[in-house]
Amino acid sequence: MKHFKRAEIATFLRAVDRHLSHGFDLVIIGGAAAALSFGTESGTMDIDLTAVSPRSDGGVSDIDAAAGAALIKEACKSARVETGLDIPMGEVGIWDAPYEFEGRFHEADEPRRRTRARGPFSIFGAWNSFAGAYS
Repeated sequence: MKHFKRAEIATFLRAVDRHLSHGFDLVIIGGAAAALSFGTESGTMDIDLTAVSPRSDGGVSDIDAAAGAALIKEACKSARVETGLDIPMGEVGIWDAPYEFEGRFHEADEPRRRTRARGPFSIFGAWNSFAGAYS
């Protein structure tokens, strides 16, 4: 299976962001977070998310989780066509995080059209080559 490097992940996430019609908050973990944060050479086979929350400018979502999942799925499909990168992206069902994990999140700096992305590492110094994932 192909391993995607930092630049490919960033390109794909920017394209997903462009194709979304609604905003989302998301948390990126795993190999994608490590590649974006530290430029790990091995890359990753997918983009793992632990939380995907639809949002509106007022902070209250006007869509439910199922509708949000459908929007994200369509944005990923369009991003794959646009970029030629077939990177699987989705929420993980089970994962183990360290104590007070959420208190260590960093938010991405680069302005995005729809995404507010956060992660457990300082991946967002790398945001200039990365981009908004789901939103």
